[in-house]
Amino acid sequence: MFRWRARNWPESLDAKEQERWRHFCEARLLEGQFGNALTLARYKQILEELISGSAAARADPAAG
Repeated sequence: MFRWRARNWPESLDAKEQERWRHFCEARLLEGQFGNALTLARYKQILEELISGSAAARADPAAG
């Protein structure tokens, strides 16, 4: 119930709940906690791989 309320009505959270929500979001995005397999670092890595693959394809159209 807390996460649902925090996502949908963050203005309803008191200071302690806001801190709890911020900690949860940071842990999920940065550390992969709470069942999140896609961390921010992994997301950046995927983007970089896609960008470099796209650049390679533009450099050598026959390869792509």
